[in-house]
Amino acid sequence: MSKLLALTKEMMVYFHNIFRLYQKIWTFDKLYVVISGLLIAMRVIHPFNGILFLKWIVDELTGQARLPETLLLIGLMCGIEFIIRSLDSIFWTYEQKKILRFKTKFLKEINLKTMNLSYQQIEDPQMIDDRQKAMEIFYPGQAHFMDLQNTIIDSKQLIVNTLQLFGVIAILLTLGPVIFIVLLLTYFVSLILNTIASHKEFNVWSNSLVHIGRRIGYFQELSTDFAYAKEMRMNQLGQWIEDKMQYYFKQVKKDVTKAVHAFTWMNIISNTLQVIVNGGVYFYIGWLAYNAVISLSEIVVYMTSLGVFVNALFGITACIISLQKAGMHLSTYFKYLQTVTLNEAQQQDDESTQDSNWSIDPKQEIKTSIKIEFVDVWFQYPNQEEYTLKHINLTINPGEKLAIVGENGAGKTTLIKLLLRLYKPTKGKILINGTDIHDLHFDDYTNYITAVFQDFNILNFSLLHNIVFDNEYSDESIAEIIRDLNLEDTIEKLPHHLHTELGRLFHQEGVELSGGQQQKLAIARALFKDSPFIVLDEPTAMLSPKAEYEIYTNFSGLTKDKTTVYISHRMSSCRFCDRIIVMKMGEIIEIGSHEQLMRERGEYERLYTTQAEFYKNLEVAK
Repeated sequence: MSKLLALTKEMMVYFHNIFRLYQKIWTFDKLYVVISGLLIAMRVIHPFNGILFLKWIVDELTGQARLPETLLLIGLMCGIEFIIRSLDSIFWTYEQKKILRFKTKFLKEINLKTMNLSYQQIEDPQMIDDRQKAMEIFYPGQAHFMDLQNTIIDSKQLIVNTLQLFGVIAILLTLGPVIFIVLLLTYFVSLILNTIASHKEFNVWSNSLVHIGRRIGYFQELSTDFAYAKEMRMNQLGQWIEDKMQYYFKQVKKDVTKAVHAFTWMNIISNTLQVIVNGGVYFYIGWLAYNAVISLSEIVVYMTSLGVFVNALFGITACIISLQKAGMHLSTYFKYLQTVTLNEAQQQDDESTQDSNWSIDPKQEIKTSIKIEFVDVWFQYPNQEEYTLKHINLTINPGEKLAIVGENGAGKTTLIKLLLRLYKPTKGKILINGTDIHDLHFDDYTNYITAVFQDFNILNFSLLHNIVFDNEYSDESIAEIIRDLNLEDTIEKLPHHLHTELGRLFHQEGVELSGGQQQKLAIARALFKDSPFIVLDEPTAMLSPKAEYEIYTNFSGLTKDKTTVYISHRMSSCRFCDRIIVMKMGEIIEIGSHEQLMRERGEYERLYTTQAEFYKNLEVAK
C-alpha cells in the first residue's frame, strides 16, 4: 500500500510538471493556449456527431422511412464531420509551427542559463549528465519517447479522451451499473500495471542510459571527428574503439532487456484483461438485442458508444503513460533549470555587493594601471583531499613581463584559472589594484584581462569572426594586428581572405589552418581585445623551443605597454621576462630574473641546464 501511495505521489509530481510546462507556454503565447482549448472542445464532440446522427438515421429508416429526412440527416452528419476534420488539419499545421517556436525558446533559455554556469560547474560530471537529461525533451536520444511535440499533443489528447469518456459513461450506464464498474476496474488495473512498467523504464534511462549514452557518444565522436582522424588511423584504433562501444552496448542491452521484459509481461496481462471484459460486454449487448430488450437504433448507439469508451480508455492509458514518462523527464529539465537559476541568483546576490563603479583611472597610463596581488592563496579542487596550490603570495606589477615556469603538475595552469576567475580560492584573496577580484562584476573584470590558452579553439566561422566575434571593429585595427603577426601573406592566399570560412564542418571549401597559423590567430584575438593584462597559458606548447621563443619575443614587443604573464615549462622561452616564478608541487619556490635564478643554482638552474643539455644533444643527433 505504501508503494502505491508513493507511486501516486510521484504521478502527481509528474503531472504537475506538465502543468508547469503549459505555464511556460502561456508566457510565450497565450493565444495558442486559448485556441488549444477550442480545439479540445471540438475534438470532444467529434465522436458524438456520429453516435447521435446514426441513431436518428436508424430510427428514421426503421420508422417512417422518409428518404428526404434521411438524406438531410446524412448530409448534416457528413457536413459537420467535414468541418471538424478540416479545422483539425488546419490546426495541426498551426501547431507544428508553434511547437517549433516553443522548442526554440526553451533551447535559448537553457543555453543562456548554461552559459551562466561557473567553470567549476561546467566541469562537474553530474552537471553534464543533468544537462544531457534536460536536453532530452528537445532532441530525444536515449529516451526516444520523450519529445516536446508528443508531450504537448498527448496532454491535449488526454483531456479530450477524458471528456469523451464522461460523455459515453452517461450512455453506457443505461446498460447497468455493473457493466460500467467492471469496465472501470479493468481500466484501473491496466493503468497501474503499465505505470509500474514505465517507472522501471524511466529508472533504466535515468540511472544507466544517459551516462552510458554519453560514453558511446564520445566513442562515436572519436570515430567520426576529423580532429581525431590522424591518431585513429596511425594507431589503428578502430577495433579498440569498436570493442569499447560494444562493451557499453552490451551494458545498455542488459539494462534495457530487464525493463522490456517487465513492460511486456504487464502489457500482456493488461491487454488480456481488456479483451476478455470488452468481449463480455459485446456479448451482453448482443444478448439484450436477441431478447428484444433494446431496439436496433439502441444497439447502434451502445456499440458505437462502447467503441468510443474503449478507445477513450486506451487513449487515456496511453496518454497517461506517455505523460508520466514526459513528467519524469521534465523533472530533470526543471531540476536543471532550478540549479542554473539558483546559480544566477547567487551571482546576482554577489554582484549586488560588488563594486559596480570600479574602474581604472583613465588619467593613468595603462602600463601603470593593473596590479595583481595573490595574498596567501590556497586552492583545493572539488572532491580532492590535497591542495593543488599552497601559500601563494605573489605581486604582479603594472606593465611587468612575468613568466611562470615549472614541470607538469606544478600548479601553473591552476594559478591562472584562479586569476581568470574560473575558480575561486579555497583560502586567501586575489586583489586587483587593492580590490578583491571577486568583489567586481565578472564582465567588468574580464574587460581588463584576457588570455590565450594552450587548448585554444578555432571556431567554424570566418577568419575575421574568429578574431572579433560579435564586437565592433575598424579595418585599420584588424590590418595592424595582421601586419604585426605577419599574417598578411597567409590571408592573401586564402580564397576569400578575411571572410574565408575556417574548418570544413559546414562548407567543403572551408580552410584548415596550420598549427602555427592557428596559434597566431588565437594571439590576434588577445591583441584585438586590447586588455591591459594578458595571459599566455602555453599556447605554443606544440611548437619547437626556437619557434616558441620567437613568438614570445615578438609578442613581448607587441605588448610592451601591457602587463603580461607567460606560462611555460620551457625555461629558455622566458629569458626576456622581467621576473620568473618557479613553481613546484603547488608552491612558489623561486622568484627572480633569469640571471639571478641561474646564479642561485636552484630548481630553475637545474631545469634550465637539463633542458638546454637535452636540446643540445638533440641538435647533435640531427
